[in-house]
Amino acid sequence: MKLLLITHDASRSGAPMVLLHFLRWLQKEQPDVQVDVLALIGGAMEGDFKAACRSFYNYKDEKQIVDSKIKKVAYKKSKLRFPKNRLLQKIYNQYLRMNM
Repeated sequence: MKLLLITHDASRSGAPMVLLHFLRWLQKEQPDVQVDVLALIGGAMEGDFKAACRSFYNYKDEKQIVDSKIKKVAYKKSKLRFPKNRLLQKIYNQYLRMNM
């Protein structure tokens, strides 16, 4: 299973600390779960997050990389939205291509 967790930053404050403890627990108890973390801005615990997950992204520093990955996933998932209506599927795919 893959899991993407998003945090507002990687500072040594409440929510990021709880997330880091959860990641460490998850790594120990469920090693088959592949976890990626996206922090909207970096912080002092970036190294800790990198050690506790498969991939760590600092959105502020890696905006172009993260945006391109999100668009790829959104495009792949969009093909599943209108499986029975091919016309709607075609229009929706064109819309996604124009807006990416």
